[in-house]
Amino acid sequence: MDGVIEASSVAADVHISNSSGEVYVETVGGNITLENLSARIVEAGSIGGRVSFDGTVGDGGDYFFTSNGGTVSITIPEDSNASVTFASIHGNISSDFPGIPDLERGARNRFTIGNGGANIEAETFGGRIVLRRR
Repeated sequence: MDGVIEASSVAADVHISNSSGEVYVETVGGNITLENLSARIVEAGSIGGRVSFDGTVGDGGDYFFTSNGGTVSITIPEDSNASVTFASIHGNISSDFPGIPDLERGARNRFTIGNGGANIEAETFGGRIVLRRR
């Protein structure tokens, strides 16, 4: 699906796949799963649930993920270009991309993958942030 997708839920999960364009999702008490996306703008936030993104990030795109108590998991292609900002108050932050500096909880971590073409931000209070390459 291409265009603008907006979804919200209370005590239910949201799953969106095979989409592009713009994606805006929020849940209270539910998980968010975003698979095979090629969207230029993604905003996904959950209170009490996890947020999972598996897709491409395009140059000039904006990708913002938040979770109050769950893990934020981001999987992008190894050849991605992104400026990344991660912050977690109590959870660990990790990445399997090569050349990424040590990431610290309780701090705002900034680093660049490739030429930094897209903007990726993730924040969580009590959960982990995991960046994976595929």
